Amino acid sequence: MKVSTLNLDEYNNWVSHFRVKQNIFATRDWIRVFGDRILLVACSHFEIECVFVLYKGGKYGIHSIITPPAAPCIGFAEREDNTDRKKYIVALLDFLPTLNPAWIKLDLPVDLGVDCSSVFTFQQIEKYTYRLRLTPQEDSIASLFSSKIRNGINKALRDESTAQVVAFSSALSERVAAHFERKGIRSGLPFVHSLIRGLMDKNKAFAIEVTQSGNLLWTGVFILDRDVCYYLFGALNPEISSRTANTFGLWSAMKESARREVLIFDFEGSMIPSVEEFVKGFGGQKTTYACLTKSSLLWKLASRFIIK
Repeated sequence: MKVSTLNLDEYNNWVSHFRVKQNIFATRDWIRVFGDRILLVACSHFEIECVFVLYKGGKYGIHSIITPPAAPCIGFAEREDNTDRKKYIVALLDFLPTLNPAWIKLDLPVDLGVDCSSVFTFQQIEKYTYRLRLTPQEDSIASLFSSKIRNGINKALRDESTAQVVAFSSALSERVAAHFERKGIRSGLPFVHSLIRGLMDKNKAFAIEVTQSGNLLWTGVFILDRDVCYYLFGALNPEISSRTANTFGLWSAMKESARREVLIFDFEGSMIPSVEEFVKGFGGQKTTYACLTKSSLLWKLASRFIIK
């Protein structure tokens, strides 16, 4: 099997000419936001069979290959007739060290269904997210909530908070751009603006705003990937204190996802200790996935003495 890097034009040509299955993090809209930091790796026999979407990180001149920031997993696109995914993962892991990164960290998609613990040169770490199965019956979803979550929703209703799906706007893209910058992505507002607008125009994303008496309390952005809705980010209005807006906003996003016939709501980032206790209250199931890492001596020294 041949493994090689691709440029974006080559990738776009492949996607255009073959029947390809891909997660949302391998779509052209998503890739564009990362500019020349993106790393596309193709596995081929006579034709390209699959492509991985990775990210070239780096600090203090020490280079890394990682899961693209703000994404819960690497991008993965494959020919529709592919069956054996593990061989492509193994080929990728054999290839990446030849690029001489100091550190490699890859979060595999939850539904990839591949165990790479036997790839002895990499360490496989078990990570997890919380996922909630959605149904058209709102009461069925809400029955899983803790009393604290239900009380938060009821209080928001008593306070006459409202939640609604909002159209794309410059103000929305500015809030998302600020979120991306906190993740270390400084590709610029125009790229993020294009990403969110492109995904929303294709019904691959939606945004929820919670307001009270005309004041914005909270904004959330959600990415749709086939039968999964990912909670990309949420932001409270720092000028107005609200203890229930994010709870009410997430409940509204679940209802919107169910209305769109999405089956699973993924609380992306729910391993963060300060977040985990909150999202557990929604009754989601703890779902594990693999994170593969490999570090050089240079990275270990840098992590200890340089990189904070």
